[in-house]
Amino acid sequence: MKTSKYIFIAYLIFFFGSVLTMYILAKTHEKSANKTVEMTVSEVELPPFSVIVMEGGAVGYIDFASKNTLTASAPKSEKPNLTLSQFRIENDTLFYRERMEGMTITLSTDQSPKIIVRDNAALTLNRNESLDTLRIVLEEGQLWSSRTPQAYAHIEVESKGSKFNFANFTVATGTFDLNTTAGFLPGTSFKHMDINMNQFSYLGIPDMTSMTMQIDSTSSIYRVITRSDKKSPEALNQSSSSQNK
Repeated sequence: MKTSKYIFIAYLIFFFGSVLTMYILAKTHEKSANKTVEMTVSEVELPPFSVIVMEGGAVGYIDFASKNTLTASAPKSEKPNLTLSQFRIENDTLFYRERMEGMTITLSTDQSPKIIVRDNAALTLNRNESLDTLRIVLEEGQLWSSRTPQAYAHIEVESKGSKFNFANFTVATGTFDLNTTAGFLPGTSFKHMDINMNQFSYLGIPDMTSMTMQIDSTSSIYRVITRSDKKSPEALNQSSSSQNK
């Protein structure tokens, strides 16, 4: 009988101890999640340029704004020190060639540059306040966008062995030349798109008023279905013929 009591008491101690431990861990996690991290920002001015090349695994953001600057932000303990020596400018081309661990790199420009993302680099289109035409070349790179709505008159994408995702864009016309590429355009509207796809390329597109397609037998386009759209997913073309919608 005494043994049973001891077992029962031990069980209660274990049970309430476990509950108390879980409560303490939850509170600790909550405090950690709500803790504000102090950031340090370093910024340098840039000369004019017309081409941006990101390569070598570089990761960064771009703002099309009213200034030409490079900005590095990091937790205060990291003390980021950004200088132009970490980049290279040749003629009219800005090169960003390496990933900077522990820092968030943002390029702000009032130019209309051609953007080349290659060699496992990744660029996020953060916001657009000034750019009319967006010109992108992807060569084994990645291109993403923030959730901030962006508007362009024209977008040109030439891509090989890459991935891209544009969300919440409003675009008049778009030209896409894709080779071994996966693209996704959720929440994006086009008035017209010209699409050329080869070598196992895939593109998810929204509704638009018109479209011209040239697609080989290994590639396909599919309709992006939003939550408000009750239609079933629709494969648009899996042949090599051109179509007008």
